[in-house]
Amino acid sequence: MKPTVVLALSVLALAACAADTPPTPPPPLFGGAAPSTPPAPAAAPAVAAAPSPAVVGVWQGTVRDRSRRGGQMQTWRLEFNPDGTYRSTSAFAQGGQVQHWGRYVTGDGFIRMALEGWEPRQECGSAGCYPLQMPPTDTVVLVALDGQQMVTEQGPLLRLQ
Repeated sequence: MKPTVVLALSVLALAACAADTPPTPPPPLFGGAAPSTPPAPAAAPAVAAAPSPAVVGVWQGTVRDRSRRGGQMQTWRLEFNPDGTYRSTSAFAQGGQVQHWGRYVTGDGFIRMALEGWEPRQECGSAGCYPLQMPPTDTVVLVALDGQQMVTEQGPLLRLQ
């Protein structure tokens, strides 16, 4: 047999072995039968379909900015509407302000915000201007929440409305 034919037959045999059959776990080393089905993947955290009435309102506080090195202080205002929309405004102690808005969902210990827009679109300094990039989502991790205070990883926010 020619080497090319042997190589082609070997590739075909390997391809047949890698068909659509899922790999089976090896037999157990010490008695007992191997599980017939693989374990189910861990469930993702539950996300509420509607905004939680507990977060609806306007919240504000002075917190540490987690998006920049050095974590400068900022005044952070979050507005969560009953229709699932939000607006986040960050005013920095050294000057400047950034807003983003979109839709939000609540879950067990978090608020996930999906950005639909932001401003300004560029940041300017002594070296010139460059585009201001924003992530597609932002998650607020809640440490505690009651009727008047929302404690986040960045610091506490008080309910204004």
